[in-house]
Amino acid sequence: MTGRGEIPTVFRLSLADYRHEWQLSVCLIVALVAVLAPLFILFGLKSGLIDTLAGRLIQDPHTREIKLVGAAKLNDEWFGAMRSRPGVAFLVPSTRSIAATVVLRNPANSAFWTTAELIATAAGDPLLADIPGAEPAADQLVLSRAAASRLNVKAGDRVEANLSRQRHGQSEVVTFPLTVKAVAAEAAFDRPGAFAPLGLLIDLEDYRDGVMVGHRGWEGSAPEGATRLFSGFRLYARSIHDVAALGDALRAQSREVRTKAAEIATMQDLDRNLGTIFWLVAAVAGLGYSVSLGANLWAGVERKRKDLAVMRLLGLRTTSLVWFPLSQALVTSLLGTAVAGAIALVMAGLLNHLFVISEWPDGVTCLILAPHVAVGLVATLLSTTIPAILAGRRASRVDPADSLREV
Repeated sequence: MTGRGEIPTVFRLSLADYRHEWQLSVCLIVALVAVLAPLFILFGLKSGLIDTLAGRLIQDPHTREIKLVGAAKLNDEWFGAMRSRPGVAFLVPSTRSIAATVVLRNPANSAFWTTAELIATAAGDPLLADIPGAEPAADQLVLSRAAASRLNVKAGDRVEANLSRQRHGQSEVVTFPLTVKAVAAEAAFDRPGAFAPLGLLIDLEDYRDGVMVGHRGWEGSAPEGATRLFSGFRLYARSIHDVAALGDALRAQSREVRTKAAEIATMQDLDRNLGTIFWLVAAVAGLGYSVSLGANLWAGVERKRKDLAVMRLLGLRTTSLVWFPLSQALVTSLLGTAVAGAIALVMAGLLNHLFVISEWPDGVTCLILAPHVAVGLVATLLSTTIPAILAGRRASRVDPADSLREV
């Protein structure tokens, strides 16, 4: 027998022995499945839960918002410098909230009205990202869903804004028309409100302050100075990873802000902790199965000393006999991983179904992907190869004379 044909011969003999001792082979596969299937499910839970939580944080623009607490005096230079920071995705000035509150009415039916808060917006507003071309022009609004419902209007309709003030001891009211450009999603703003261009909010603030708004025909005093100061802003970070840095930068300017950095850090810590737990459990389980498989393969070699000695006597080389236990370990790894992956996929589908009909309707609880199974297979092959090679070395040292001593 030539050396080139020895390994296929040993492989065929090993598979024949594997089939012959099918009870033991099944036990080895079941043992591997008992280790891998829970690990696949655990990894799927980690991926599903964390990916869903991270997706919610990333997709929800409110998570990336930095809110100013109190009022400030911010000029155009400050806004220019802030926009140049690398982590800023959207920044627009805002006026005083009390000056940005108006009464909106449906001109077709005055019974439909609401007090709405106007929110400054501009191109690239994260809260309006799902509405193509949502940036309102002059005298246009993007109504919140709550406001649109109370006014009984839709995109393209007109509404009437009523604005009042006290000047020189007398009450004054102006009424002007606005066009509804779109209706925002409920998640954008859950109260009656409207997204409006900054120019409209400036006009409202000036009117409330008794300042003349010439282009609208609103009387008042002359503006004081050419530099305009804004009391606040709407600021959104580029990603959840930029929130903490922007918050710290604003606090360094002695500005008190609120962010969701704590929630983001909690999610990131959960990801790291679950990853650590997974790899610790996987390492312990893998080590335990590797030792168990090695013991079984070693015992199999000892049990088959006479058969292996006969194979040596027939001319099989020492290095070829290493493939006898190694091929059985490889077959066990392939079959065990396949069965474990199938069981994990079934369980993942069941878990996702259970959570969809309960408290997790819009997320994936358990996510098992092909790369997960591939990593499990590679890790299994590596963990079974070492004990198989050790058992193979033991098989290669069987003395051919052992087959003759028992004749």
